[in-house]
Amino acid sequence: MRIAGLMMVCLWVACATNTGAAPPSSRSPLHGESLPLPKGQLFQGSEVTYAALQGKFVVVKFFAEYCKPCQRTLPEAVKLAAEHSDAVFIGVAVDENEISVARQIRRFALPFTVVHDTGNASVGRFRVSELPATFVANRDGDIVWVGGPEQPEGALGRVLAGLREGQSPPGPP
Repeated sequence: MRIAGLMMVCLWVACATNTGAAPPSSRSPLHGESLPLPKGQLFQGSEVTYAALQGKFVVVKFFAEYCKPCQRTLPEAVKLAAEHSDAVFIGVAVDENEISVARQIRRFALPFTVVHDTGNASVGRFRVSELPATFVANRDGDIVWVGGPEQPEGALGRVLAGLREGQSPPGPP
């Protein structure tokens, strides 16, 4: 009986951690600003234009093959891209060569546009200092949440779910 009770408590904690409110945004000078367009060589998908993003939530996900935390967060982005037709996902690969970018696209079956940031133009525009970095913009094109390496698993999903319900995610601490 005690084991069954303990299992129920563990299940409740696991559910509560994955479905709660969105965690606070990471600090970023772009929080609350208009989303810049990622720059770089279009590696996969369609060209990124403001017209294509209008009226949608936008997720810009910076990643690299050498970044171990990126490997942990990319599967969630793939899953959420399939679940959220009201959101546009854009991957920004900061790897040095095209072979690494192609491996990441194949490994995770990335279904969204991927820009190869060969000259770090996007890293500079978004002021990315560490990976992974995820920027979420509301339907008006304003950055409302930034996820960094410290964000817990499921954070991006909770942010998007809250936006769908009309809730703004918490700002930076």
